[in-house]
Parts: sequence; C-alpha cells; structure tokens
Amino acid sequence: MKKQLLATTALVAVGVLAAASGADAQTVKLGVGGYMSQEFGFVFDKQDGNTNGRPDVSGTGVDTGVQFDQQSDVEVYFLGTGKLDNGIEVGARVELEVAGSPGNMIDEHYAFVRGSFGQIEIGATDSAAIKTTLGYMGSWATQVGENSAFGPGDWINGAFTGAGGTFGGQDGTMRNMQLRVFDDDGNKISYYSPRFEGFQAGVSYTPNTAQNTQTGAGATELVTNVQSTYHDYWSFGANYDRKFGDFGIGVAAGYVTAKSPGTTPGTTATTWKNTDDLEAWGIGTSFEFGPFKISGAYRETQNVRDTAGASSATSLDGALFDVGARYTFGPNAVSVSYRDGYIDGIKADAFEPEESAFMASYRRTLGPGVNWALNLFYLHSESEQVQINGQPAGQNNPKEVNGWALTTGLLLVF
Repeated sequence: MKKQLLATTALVAVGVLAAASGADAQTVKLGVGGYMSQEFGFVFDKQDGNTNGRPDVSGTGVDTGVQFDQQSDVEVYFLGTGKLDNGIEVGARVELEVAGSPGNMIDEHYAFVRGSFGQIEIGATDSAAIKTTLGYMGSWATQVGENSAFGPGDWINGAFTGAGGTFGGQDGTMRNMQLRVFDDDGNKISYYSPRFEGFQAGVSYTPNTAQNTQTGAGATELVTNVQSTYHDYWSFGANYDRKFGDFGIGVAAGYVTAKSPGTTPGTTATTWKNTDDLEAWGIGTSFEFGPFKISGAYRETQNVRDTAGASSATSLDGALFDVGARYTFGPNAVSVSYRDGYIDGIKADAFEPEESAFMASYRRTLGPGVNWALNLFYLHSESEQVQINGQPAGQNNPKEVNGWALTTGLLLVF
C-alpha cells in the first residue's frame, strides 16, 4: 500500500507539473547505452592454509598452481527523456544485466523529474547514501581498470563460505564501500538538491528490501517482507566538491538506518532477536592536483544481522577502509589501491572473517569508448573458524587463504 501510494503521488506530481506548463511534454526520446567488459586472466601462487578446508579453484587443496579463466560483465540501459514547456525534464531508465549479475536480468528501473528544484527519483535504484558518496570513496574514485570491491574476489576464492554473498561483504564491511545494507536497488523514492557552491545533499526512503514487490490482495508479500527483513529505510548523503585552479577537493558522508523486524508487533515467531535498528555510515575524501588524484574512505555497520542466515547469531557488524591513487598521462592512466575490512561474524561456517586486497591497474584509451586494461590483484583472507567439508559445523579449524591474479581485457562503453 505504501508503494502504491508513493507511485501515485509521483504520477500526480508529474501531472501537476505538466498542467502548470500549459502544454503537453514533448515527444519522449529513447536512447540506448551500456558497456561490455571481456577479460582473460590467470590465478597463481594461491595458498590455502588448511588442506581440509574449502576447495580452491583447482580443487586440489593446498596450491592451485596456475588457473586460467575468462569472465564477462555486460550491461545495456535504455534511457527515455522528454522536456515540458516550462523546462522541467521527465525521464525513465531501465538497466538490463546481460552478464555479471546472474538471476537478476533487470537491474535498476526508475523514473525521474528534474529541474532547478533538484531531482526526484522513484523506482528500483541506489539510495542517496550511495549516489552522493561513491565518487569519493577510496578506490571507487581512482580506479582505472577493474573494481577493487569485486575484481579480486571474482578471481580468487576467499577463506570462508559465502565469499560472494551478503556475508562475504557486499552488504557488510568485507569488501564494498557502497553504503548498502540489503537495500541495494530496492524500490524507493529519493530527492537530490541542486548543487550550490559545491554542496549537494540527498535523502531516500525505502519501504522494504524487495525490488518491485507485488503486494497483491491483502498485501501478503509486503507484510512478509516487513516481518522477515529490515524495513522502512532512511538514507542520507551529502558531498562538497570544488576546484581551485588545478587543485580539487571532495568530501562526502552518508548514513543509513532501518527498522529491525524484531521491533515490529506480531513478529515474535521469527528468528530475529536483535531489536536495535540497523545503522551504517561512511565518509570519504579525495584530493586532485593536475594529473594526480588520491582518495580514502571509511565505512562502519552496527546492529546488522544477516538476512540470508536468518539467525540472531549471524552478525554483519564491522568496519572497512579503502585508499586509492591515480595518475593520468595522455591516453594512459595507472592506479593503485588497498582495502582492509572485517566482520564480527558468529556462525557455524565463519567466525570473525577478515579480508584485504591490493590492486594495481593500467588503462589505455584506444579510441572513443574503447579501453584496454591490465590488472594485478592480491587477495588475503582469513577466518578463525571454518566448517570443514564432510565434518560437522563448529569444528575449530582456522583458515587463511591468499593468492595473486593477473587479468587483461577490453572495456567498450557505448
């Protein structure tokens, strides 16, 4: 019901804007864009500190030798925009995941209205806490090749089960500086202020974590989501970005909070025990001087329980920091980055996992929208307790995994 009300409100607002202009909007023009990344590379010198632990990419246990792979990441988006006679722009964007996000063919889809008052967005997309801060968050601000949050983990297995899922850190603090905690691309409504003297702010409201929830008769699905996951998210973000000649400075901060299912009346039958509301915050800064740019960021989460585990004993509380540097010369660019994060995990297959990663990249622009990149990764991860294959959970078997990977590929932006 909340979602239907928000959608109706947005449609009414657009209708009022159109009526106020005294004329219908011009024909909406549809554009197509996107990117394609095709990489080839190999993992080498990968060491597994526990021969009975999770198999590495070769399945041999201790040392993988050299393992080759080819990976793809492809996305196509459709963007429709039109202008009212009063100058206000109305549009919509839909993103199609061709590769890189299995099981979720449609990524983001949302409508927007923008003008001198700022921008309003409604639909399934990132929150204001992400969009106002990400360009200032460590390696996200300086990368020239692969993404440090995803690249190393795509090529080198971690030391704990679930390395690619929520417990692995994309919604926690293991790898990703994005201020997302299960609300990534959930349906929401956001407002962004105009930029004034370098300052901009934004706010988002997300009813629940589902993307495009169909409530149906009696809003059964919506009620289920409220009872079993965090809900009623509020996300805030702001940044300051100014240039003074060849010198530039940027600062950004964001905050996310959501209600715990444990605080909702009538949910005593759920497995949730933590009744504290979820909280996450982050801050980043960047400095630019001529061809040089450096950036650093810090992120922290509190009172977060893993929805995938659906257990009060599964914590995603933790912290992550990420630093990066970039140098550009002509059509070439090089970057280096380092990140280190941990989660206070307490569950059968991983206890207090930690992960750090180093990445060095080189990129050359071959032509408009055509880039070639070379990436070198190092990943180190450890877990104090790991569920051993073929043995019952809870075995005290510390595990440490590290390895290197070298990749190269083409990135086409169209």
